[in-house]
Amino acid sequence: MNKNELDNILKTIRTKYIERLKEDQLSLERLCSMLTGTHQQGEVIDDIRNIAHRLAGISGSLGFDRIQQAASALDQSANTKSKGAINSMDTILEYSENLMLEIKSARESSENSDTPDPENSK
Repeated sequence: MNKNELDNILKTIRTKYIERLKEDQLSLERLCSMLTGTHQQGEVIDDIRNIAHRLAGISGSLGFDRIQQAASALDQSANTKSKGAINSMDTILEYSENLMLEIKSARESSENSDTPDPENSK
């Protein structure tokens, strides 16, 4: 396999990743709106953490470092909260908002170019 073929494969993966970010952003928005006043906060926090954990794992590999950093911070915060440590909902919401802003930035950057370029989201 030559460099051109590898570049095309990576471009395809990044494009699919950007498409999935829209779903993740909508899911995070929905979950964050459910945090206040719900009796199932533990389940909601676990769902938020699952999204953040997945994004933290793949984002860095694709060059989306800011998403990786924001997702990692959210993952750690939500993980701590779901295990019962003292950590405020405000912190989880703040990290969720930061992650959603990074997702939005990456998506807008990809919409303004032919190729999803992680460098534009840094």
